[in-house]
Amino acid sequence: MLDGLNGKDASKGPLFQAIRQSGALTGVSDIEAVNTDGSHRIVGWRFDPKYQLYVMFTQPRSAVLACWLGRFPFSLAIAIVLVLAALIMAVRASRSDRERVKAKKLADESEQRLADWARASADVFWETDTEHRLTHIRTVGEELEEGALDGLFGKTRWQLARVRTPKDHPEWQSHIVDLEARRAFKNFEYGIDTKTNGIVWVRCSGSPMFSASGEFLGYRGVTSDINKERQGELDLAASRTAVAASEQLLRAVIDELPATVSVKDPKGKLLIYNKQFAQIFNLEQDSDGIGKRMTDAIPTDIGQAINTRDRLVLETGKPLELERPAGDYILHIMKYPQLNEAGESIGLVTVGYDITERRRAEQRLAASERRLAHMVELLPAGAVYVENGQVTINAYVEEMTGRSRDELTSLDDWFRLVPVRPEIPARETYEEEVRTGFSRSLSFPIRKPDGSVRQVEWVGYRADETEVWLLRDVTDSFEAEARFKALFERSTTGHLIVRESVIVDCNAAALSLIGAAQKEQIVGLHMDAISPEYQPDGASSAERVRENATIIRLDGSARFEWRHTRLDGAPLDVQVSSTRIAYGDWSCPGYVPVSFEQCLL
Repeated sequence: MLDGLNGKDASKGPLFQAIRQSGALTGVSDIEAVNTDGSHRIVGWRFDPKYQLYVMFTQPRSAVLACWLGRFPFSLAIAIVLVLAALIMAVRASRSDRERVKAKKLADESEQRLADWARASADVFWETDTEHRLTHIRTVGEELEEGALDGLFGKTRWQLARVRTPKDHPEWQSHIVDLEARRAFKNFEYGIDTKTNGIVWVRCSGSPMFSASGEFLGYRGVTSDINKERQGELDLAASRTAVAASEQLLRAVIDELPATVSVKDPKGKLLIYNKQFAQIFNLEQDSDGIGKRMTDAIPTDIGQAINTRDRLVLETGKPLELERPAGDYILHIMKYPQLNEAGESIGLVTVGYDITERRRAEQRLAASERRLAHMVELLPAGAVYVENGQVTINAYVEEMTGRSRDELTSLDDWFRLVPVRPEIPARETYEEEVRTGFSRSLSFPIRKPDGSVRQVEWVGYRADETEVWLLRDVTDSFEAEARFKALFERSTTGHLIVRESVIVDCNAAALSLIGAAQKEQIVGLHMDAISPEYQPDGASSAERVRENATIIRLDGSARFEWRHTRLDGAPLDVQVSSTRIAYGDWSCPGYVPVSFEQCLL
């Protein structure tokens, strides 16, 4: 009769559902329509908590009655009486059928409302036994995949937990204490490991169940899936963490900037500022100024001035750049409005660079330049400053050239108004000096407006794009040198001019004595070339030259006898008089035969 039930899931049949809904662990019931013929059966059951098994037995009602009547024939009469009584009660019960139908309708409506509320408030209904093991699970909403609940029955909720487990979270320990005390709980959250969706966060509420006699039967409750909510919280927390990290990074960056940085709201109240800002305006970092206008944070004229400029930028929506003192500091300030899509000011960013040292350096430089200019004006020499073709001269140059500063303002003015000898192209010579880095000094004549000619000695220096000329009027010394050279050349006494034992010049009389036809034959020769290896007293000529040079350097002059050698090899004995002299731009020792009257050194 029950063959059709073999292999079926009995937990989903009406018989098992009726037994489970009864809530009794052991019992007997008259169940209708168990068999296919619609007959009644007597069912008995017992639940074994240890093995989580239901043991059931069933017999047709007729077989049970037959067995009972067979054992108790004397009771047949009583049974007939009972049947008659039942018929009488059935007649009476028929009167209340309409009331029962109405009550059933109300119960169905109530059950439907309860189901609707359940679907709106929870995802799963559950029951546990006295050991808090799951004995019943009913889902609400979408049907679960086959096998989704496998492995859940017979386990406690903390055995299923994978997040916030009793081992590492005291919340579970407190929850278990509540369960052992048979207290209701609400909104307990934990994570479970599901076969289909992995770890899922749930929120659980439950109440204890008791029998009519007060015996504890387990817990009944609801569980809701809060995974999306939890993920949203996690995402929000991650976002807040990222924002906090970003703000921390921004703070670290602006704190290390070599500038003051502040951000203000549309009302000019400080939202953030860096440590340089706090240092300059004597504010405690992140405390004194936050949420305040500058007049409140800095109750001085400086704060009032800053507020005024902030309001100007916020009202106009245009940036502002200025330079202002701030206490002991000088700041170069740039204010930028923050605008929304509508072009309205929603804030203000201010960046200020400390230029105190730069301005002080500029002031020191300006003072130094003034002192230098004053010194240049008092120099006993001419000074010309050239930059980008423009010329600046001192008073000495004005006097030397006979030209005013207004006349000599450029290189073009200089080479036009200060002529030199036609055979010396002044501009070309200058440009050559520029290319070679001013490697030499020059001497050239200039003509003053009154027609007089002055001889000028010129030395140039260059640094980057600027030049400095130093000029000296050497007219007197030039004329004296010219007179000396005239006497030198015309003298009947032979003269040699020697520098570091090398002949650099000679006159005609010296050429005659040495036996040379022109200066090129002896100029550039070492004195050894026109001297024998040994002097008549046996001394080395080279050693004797060094001794005489030392005497001349120390005493300024010397007289001694010397044997020269003419170019034709003939000996030439002379009396030498040697004296240190200035010759051109350097001093040199020289040897002159005694017949020359004078020896120049």
